[in-house]
Amino acid sequence: SGGPNPTTAEDVYAQLKGRVALIFDGGKHSGRQASTIVDCQSQEPLLLRKGPIPFEDILNIWRRA
Repeated sequence: SGGPNPTTAEDVYAQLKGRVALIFDGGKHSGRQASTIVDCQSQEPLLLRKGPIPFEDILNIWRRA
């Protein structure tokens, strides 16, 4: 919060190292919109921040896994 939005998985790791369990590397992000952040620690994912990946898409994949 308050810093530049990371545009690569490496940038995310540099900012959050040790504070998240998993980072999906989808390639370089345009930086136009902040990334989607989801808490997956419970039975159902919880949207923490809306981003370019629709939460409904995440839920659909989660439920198929």
